[in-house]
Amino acid sequence: MKRKHFRGLTDLFAKIDARGKKGESLSFDQAAERVVRGILSLSKKGNKVFLVGNGGSSAIASHISIDLLKNAGIASLTFNEASLLT
Repeated sequence: MKRKHFRGLTDLFAKIDARGKKGESLSFDQAAERVVRGILSLSKKGNKVFLVGNGGSSAIASHISIDLLKNAGIASLTFNEASLLT
């Protein structure tokens, strides 16, 4: 069962169309690594990470924001209230 689940995730990640700044195609791993490096770079400079979400995505944004602060010590804010989004 677990193998089937992970195979499904691997197939899903392979379908993600990630692109670099110059439009070059990136694998999911390459894209994720760039995002992590960017967040760490912002944090080292004393900047904050802002996350925006609507509907179910707001819960995910909130969860990521809390994980960044709690587990990585990276300051972040979440905008998920309708009045803040418009």
